[in-house]
Amino acid sequence: MKTNDIKQIWKSANTDETTGKRYSLSKIQDYRKNKSHQMSTSGSRAIWFDIVFKALIAAALLFLLVFQVTQPVYHQIIVVLISVTVLLLGLNFSYIKKLKAVKETDAIMENLENKLHYFKTTFRNFIINSSLSNPLFVLTGFFFYYQFKYHEIRMELPWNDPILYLFLLLAFIISFGAQWANYRSQVKELTETIEDLYNESLASMKIAERRIKKRRNVIMYTILILLGLLIFLYILR
Repeated sequence: MKTNDIKQIWKSANTDETTGKRYSLSKIQDYRKNKSHQMSTSGSRAIWFDIVFKALIAAALLFLLVFQVTQPVYHQIIVVLISVTVLLLGLNFSYIKKLKAVKETDAIMENLENKLHYFKTTFRNFIINSSLSNPLFVLTGFFFYYQFKYHEIRMELPWNDPILYLFLLLAFIISFGAQWANYRSQVKELTETIEDLYNESLASMKIAERRIKKRRNVIMYTILILLGLLIFLYILR
């Protein structure tokens, strides 16, 4: 495939035959529905992923408690950690319940506004909850490391051995920072989408932009797959 051919395909992907076209109300409504469903799916997927992650952490801590750790003080610490993890899991299920309470009705714009409110309130709390998963995971990992290497858990006070505590702090900060940046981007996108979709002309432009982007991505991935296949065949030659 020549470079000029690729450029031509890319150019055609960015030239939409619907430029300047005003989409019908049904098309705009479909786009609004898709956007509403997309936001629900995105939020739900993130929460369920964290639920599974925390459940695995709780199971690992329970394994240590029942089969490995014999030190009474760490028995108590692990019980506290399991309790905290279960509490955070319970909060996650409440976030899911609240998201499901935002019903998909015929009033699509109202749905989007309700979901924006959910993301600005409940989902913001979820980010803090989710960011605690990484420190719990790191701490559980340290417990396993100490237990299997030394057959006991060795944790010093922070001023004697700050490394573990720095790891825990960094685990929270990195997780929270990444999720918060993504959260702000989602809220901004949803806010702009709602503002645009109130105007049918802007909504038509959004649909056209979405179709161009989708077509461009399909072409890009197709080209990458073909190039990868050619490289693979060349290596096998």
